[in-house]
Amino acid sequence: MKTKILLALVSVAAAGLSYGQTLVTQTLYFSGVPDFETPLVFSKYAGNASDIQNVSIDYDLTISGGQFVVDNDADTPAEVAVKFGARLDATSLQVTMLNHAFSAIINDVEATNQAQYLLTPNFGDGLNDYDPTPTDGAVLVGATVNEAGGDDVHPLFWSQYAGGGTFTVNVKASQIGSLSYNSGVETATTPVVANGSITVSYLVVPEVSSSVLLGISALGLAFRRRR
Repeated sequence: MKTKILLALVSVAAAGLSYGQTLVTQTLYFSGVPDFETPLVFSKYAGNASDIQNVSIDYDLTISGGQFVVDNDADTPAEVAVKFGARLDATSLQVTMLNHAFSAIINDVEATNQAQYLLTPNFGDGLNDYDPTPTDGAVLVGATVNEAGGDDVHPLFWSQYAGGGTFTVNVKASQIGSLSYNSGVETATTPVVANGSITVSYLVVPEVSSSVLLGISALGLAFRRRR
């Protein structure tokens, strides 16, 4: 009988020590035509800060559609580099979103379309008509472009993500449109559509429950009495 009780005690204790890791993940989405801002409300981890083994933040940004027109109205050729798309930034006033290098995890993330054109001197069209007809004009039609990534939050800030309640991540999507050479070159832009998501994940190992601890104590007491 003593042997059976001792084995039961060891079994319960081992169950507590092998309490597995749990990954708690939540993903929220945003969509719109830049420029826009969207608040995303996430839940904090409901347990204790001491349970947390890691906090990570991931992002996904996809652009589609839009176009960028260039039209050379100068009397000389123009070699131009075009870039247009969207930029993603995300911040919070309730939690700190910095990685192990103390850099912002979601900052100036760009998804862009890019192209270079050699435009001939103007011919056949007038000023302010934004004519993309070659060879003094061109149009870059937006493709679907995705940028994704993320990082771990610095351990100094894990406690901000625990204890229940919520926190808000402010998502800001800005339009990008740039031209490397613009002397005499007209431009017209139709903005892209920006879709994406932000994912917050908690890797936790919850503390052994009080019921398990009480069970271990009771078995120990029974074992001592039978001795």
